[in-house]
Amino acid sequence: MKGSLRWRIILAVLVLAVALVYVLPSVPQVRNSGLGGLLPDDEISLGLDLKGGIHLTLGVDVNTAVANTLAQMGQDLRAEARDEKIVILRPRVSGRDRVEFVLLKGEQQAAMDALIADRFSVLTIASRETLEQGKVRYGLDLDAEYRARLEKMTLDQAVKTIRNRIDQFGVAEPDIRTQAGNRIQVQLPGLDDPQRAVKIIGKTAHLEFKLVDEDADAVKAVKGVVPPGS
Repeated sequence: MKGSLRWRIILAVLVLAVALVYVLPSVPQVRNSGLGGLLPDDEISLGLDLKGGIHLTLGVDVNTAVANTLAQMGQDLRAEARDEKIVILRPRVSGRDRVEFVLLKGEQQAAMDALIADRFSVLTIASRETLEQGKVRYGLDLDAEYRARLEKMTLDQAVKTIRNRIDQFGVAEPDIRTQAGNRIQVQLPGLDDPQRAVKIIGKTAHLEFKLVDEDADAVKAVKGVVPPGS
């Protein structure tokens, strides 16, 4: 009985010693002393409960992302219809998940339906309304399963973007995760400037493509003198 107790005490002391070896590098006074050179380089990353920091909950506007996707689908649909000699008026996003447009020639309904089914299968014809002069107003709804995938992709992209921006702070182990209700939780241990964090993380990014007029005079362009249409 005594021997068993002795081994238990020895084992507990060994575990305590190993724990101290890996805990001490996280103490600044020890890490910067001569003893720090003999200890492992790895440190324990302290969370908000021990180190303090910033806790943010961000909302992702997935409805705007879906609306932008629908608007782009409408433009693509118009271009595809033009290639098939089908003329439709400028499509527009209407309601939550619907894009509407007007077909100028009612006799082209069959061709229009076939185009939608063949090349835009994520859109379902929800309504057709006959207008004056044989025009037809279409209402196309976005497939619910595709919308769910689009929402997930939007959240994943937001998490990736936030993670890339947080790299500017040099945080060792930020905690970034999605939550219910299209929200993202962000924890930044060790930081104490929430306004700067919100400014950098919440900054809106825009990607623009512009044609360059290579024949124009660059010096005049810098001064604001550009050719018409450039």
